Amino acid sequence: MELCEDISSIANSDDIKFDDYGYLIFGAERGNIIGIQNMHTDGEKLHTDIEHVLNTYISPKPQIYVVIYDFPGPKSWGAIVIEPSPNQPHVFVKEYTGKVQRGDWFVRGISSKERAGPADYQRVFEKRTRQLVEPLRTQLQDQRLRLSDLESKYESALFQALTRALNSEDTRRLNGTENTIYGLGDATGLDLPARLRQRLRKPEDSLARDIIEEAFRLRTLLEAEDSYIPWDIDIRNASTCEELLNSFEKEASTLINSAAEIIASDASNAYGDALCKALSILAKSYSVPIGQPINQPVEYVRHYPLVLVIYAVGISGVFHNQPKILRDILDVRYRVGQKEIPVELAAVRFSLAYADDIFKSIYRNKCEPIGLRIESALQPILAEYYTYENAQDVFLRGEFFMALAGLEARMGEYSFGRIPAPGLYLYDFRATSVLKAFLNNPPDWFDTFYKVEIHELLSSFDETAKSLIRASCDGDGFTTGALEAFKPSKQKT
Repeated sequence: MELCEDISSIANSDDIKFDDYGYLIFGAERGNIIGIQNMHTDGEKLHTDIEHVLNTYISPKPQIYVVIYDFPGPKSWGAIVIEPSPNQPHVFVKEYTGKVQRGDWFVRGISSKERAGPADYQRVFEKRTRQLVEPLRTQLQDQRLRLSDLESKYESALFQALTRALNSEDTRRLNGTENTIYGLGDATGLDLPARLRQRLRKPEDSLARDIIEEAFRLRTLLEAEDSYIPWDIDIRNASTCEELLNSFEKEASTLINSAAEIIASDASNAYGDALCKALSILAKSYSVPIGQPINQPVEYVRHYPLVLVIYAVGISGVFHNQPKILRDILDVRYRVGQKEIPVELAAVRFSLAYADDIFKSIYRNKCEPIGLRIESALQPILAEYYTYENAQDVFLRGEFFMALAGLEARMGEYSFGRIPAPGLYLYDFRATSVLKAFLNNPPDWFDTFYKVEIHELLSSFDETAKSLIRASCDGDGFTTGALEAFKPSKQKT
């Protein structure tokens, strides 16, 4: 039970240095890795065992994941990673051995855990208040942006209508001159900046606004309390889970197809900035509205539309060789609450792990239910590649590219455990030949695309990919050999 105290105390504490993440490292001492003898190296099983204990004693349950690394010989080491918590305090709901009473909660002191004091109650209360107020502040800001955009559209439509009228032959004959238009601004209320904006605005600006507005529409739907997309469902019911995912896919389809079309056809990158802004609008957490029951999988599955758009961009970008817009989009930051988690957008894929039960309800006994669903949802985009080559190969290459992007995000200044993003490539036996061929003859830009040096990135992939294999599943896909298969562009003949 000491572990429950340690995990909950870290979850109840805030640490700006590590962006509120916490770590319990095992198999190591200060400055030295010693390993643990004969330790079970199945990270998912260890994760499940810890979750079971936390569910028994702590509410709300802290969010954790486990990373295990092999050590020479029959030893291992790793870490339990405790994620930032928006649901403090995490309280003991069951006592044990008379030491910890029901209702107790702990925080992390300078060198050890301790029971919460008055200052901790005040800190948690103020934090929770900010979390409740932040969505209102964000909605107000969004409404201001929408109002500004509506005013711009109104001015544009009115200006164009009056310009057409003043340029007509009847108006010219009536006025006897073409100079009447110079007084148009004063007569209609359009000021000089508005008239200049309408005259100088490029034709593609309206389409860029449409992309951004579509992101606003989708975000409003995802965070609305009265949305037809529910905040609480029975995740054991496969048909209910299917209906929920269908709703997300339907609502995100416009943005998904638009993103893929921009990557495929926008050679001049006229709409790249608009697409980045659209993704930035969606790149946020979605807190359960006040009064709604807390359902963590349904809360986190609201990242699914954003993940679909990102993967559509990744798959299409690799296929069409568009490194600039890929880099711009992956550099979009993911926001949580009042601050921004300093990792690239690809890290959002990891958050879907907390909604895994929804996908498993539909794809029972499947090793990678989330990857299966992503591939299925993107079939309309993949279909256009059938005439060129196998669409499954296209998907695997794009998925692997995104897996490395996820690993890159976890190897930056703020490291969250070096693991690649999971996917079908781990289990599909065809992935080994497809991805080794890709690495043996990568696009010219691939060598220097990632911010982490490519050999270091691929080496880290080889070391950690196997840790993602689920218990009772065989990792028949591509889990090692990336560095060996890689052939830099300058070595091609």
